[in-house]
Amino acid sequence: MIRGLVALLSGACLWAASPAQAQPLAQADAAFERAEIVEAAAGYQAALETGELRGDELVRAYLRSGVLAMWTGDDDAAQRNLRIALSLHPDLAPPPELSPAQQRALRVIRAEIAERPPLGVEVEPAEGERAVVRVTGPALSGLRVRAVARDDTGTETHRQIVGADPRIELALPAVAWGNAVRTQLEVELLDPYGNTMRSARATLRRVASPAEVAQAGGAPTGATGPSLTEVEASEGGGDDGPVIALVTTLIALALAGAGVAIGYAVWDAQPWQVNFVAGSP
Repeated sequence: MIRGLVALLSGACLWAASPAQAQPLAQADAAFERAEIVEAAAGYQAALETGELRGDELVRAYLRSGVLAMWTGDDDAAQRNLRIALSLHPDLAPPPELSPAQQRALRVIRAEIAERPPLGVEVEPAEGERAVVRVTGPALSGLRVRAVARDDTGTETHRQIVGADPRIELALPAVAWGNAVRTQLEVELLDPYGNTMRSARATLRRVASPAEVAQAGGAPTGATGPSLTEVEASEGGGDDGPVIALVTTLIALALAGAGVAIGYAVWDAQPWQVNFVAGSP
């Protein structure tokens, strides 16, 4: 019966292993095909612990681990592994070699997962050089999110790992940007062992600093500085900036002499924010 299950599970997905995890995965497969249940379970656990499985490899390890746990009567491990396998691949069919009770248990897990949104991760830009990450899917314990920022050359500039909450707000430090005005952010939804379950990418743009606004020939326009998606910084500076500054200063002095209180801008320490304070300079 185990050998028949091997044939069924081998046809469920296309199995391929990268060199880093090929040895433990190959050893687990060999033990599974020899119907060595304990050795196969240990082998798939070792493959998962490499943290380098993904795609069909990851589904394979969790599905077979769950089935093996069913055979040994470890219901908790079976539920945990099969929930992850079905979250990754909801269309997996219940192996017919399982007992009626085991098939019912598998159908219960499938029905529970079907009531939730598909497993996924999304990332989008947010105000103030931040990004918002959203995680969807069934409730799975121990998941994390890894965020990696890269510059235009693909060089990694920043990395951080946080718990996989439904909504995560990431504040990117200055090192993630360097001297660039944009960064590529890749987020990965990780299983408890660090294997990639889902991933997403987004291009983030910095919010203009005072120097960048001046370089673009602009001026502060509100409580938050204009983002570079609205004001593109040019490599060469224009000659209108000093003239505009001189005219603005003369008007301000004339109004102040007439006793009119005016608002003046105080640049905050944060490069993306401008605060306007009422009063005379």
